[in-house]
Amino acid sequence: NAYTHSKFSSTYGEPYAKFLSRIKQAEQASKVLKEMHIKVDGKGADDKSDLSNQIYTALSSTKNDIDGSLSDYKRANETDSDDLGPIIAVLSAYLQAEKNNEALYFVNTALLRNPENMDLLLLKAQTHALMGDTPKAIQVLSNLISTDSTNSLAYQHLALIYRSLNQNEEAQDVVNKGLSFLPEDFELKLIKASIFEALGRDQDAIKLYEKMLDKRPDSIMASNKLSSLLLDNRNDSVSLNRIHALSDAFKKNHAPQFLDTYGRVCYKVGNLAEAEQALNLLKANEEKYPKNAAIQYHLAKLYLAKSDHINAKKFLEEALKNSKNQQFEQRVEVNQLLKTL
Repeated sequence: NAYTHSKFSSTYGEPYAKFLSRIKQAEQASKVLKEMHIKVDGKGADDKSDLSNQIYTALSSTKNDIDGSLSDYKRANETDSDDLGPIIAVLSAYLQAEKNNEALYFVNTALLRNPENMDLLLLKAQTHALMGDTPKAIQVLSNLISTDSTNSLAYQHLALIYRSLNQNEEAQDVVNKGLSFLPEDFELKLIKASIFEALGRDQDAIKLYEKMLDKRPDSIMASNKLSSLLLDNRNDSVSLNRIHALSDAFKKNHAPQFLDTYGRVCYKVGNLAEAEQALNLLKANEEKYPKNAAIQYHLAKLYLAKSDHINAKKFLEEALKNSKNQQFEQRVEVNQLLKTL
């Protein structure tokens, strides 16, 4: 996502290309590298630095092991310690390998070189959260907010941690505090609406999403959330037409949360062919990433819409099992759904 929004940035392009190479998508990795260094109207990535050269060397290799990738990224990071791309890559690789202590040691070492770096402090908090040490993550984020009261990401991460713990009142307090300093922050408003949902205040959530879409009608995230709520709460023809209009934007977006909503819309209006197509795309995603809790959650929701409770239960259980080292705010909802099944 970062590379998509910053097409010519080596900060994101190089680690992304390295990742593609590691999962044996060499053609796509090569395409990323070529795009990254194309000059458009005189703009584009700078000539390759030592950092670039080291990652390019890693890309040329055929090894596919995590330890080798960590070694490559560590060398790159030693060349340019201010580049977050390799740091994020190392942390992700450690956490993927469930080497949590090494991940924490690595981010603490980076902070020794730059103890006031807000981005690194956010990474430290995320690492603690993914390790399951939520009290420490909360402490790091609270300190960060005390230092910088306009740090939107700190408010977002702290609120989402409370959400994952089902501490919705605390999450609401964090979001409201953030909005008092950043009243137009769209991401904080998205979280506020999701808290309304968690508190059973669906009508308040619907109103907030509608207001957000008035200001930013092209927000696919707000459109998706609103569509999902309307699906669960309203059956009148006006609402169904509204859902259909909103969901039209999801047809070409194959992200799990959009496939989930679009498929449920199709099942609701009786468009079974397109519903099955969305289901098959989600199944393909799950087969490709069999330990991704979010994909499994959305696949289960679509099976529920199909009234296939056996597969829904299967993937809800898989999502719960795999969410241990992942940011997954639907944990409480998954437990509740499993009780009903």
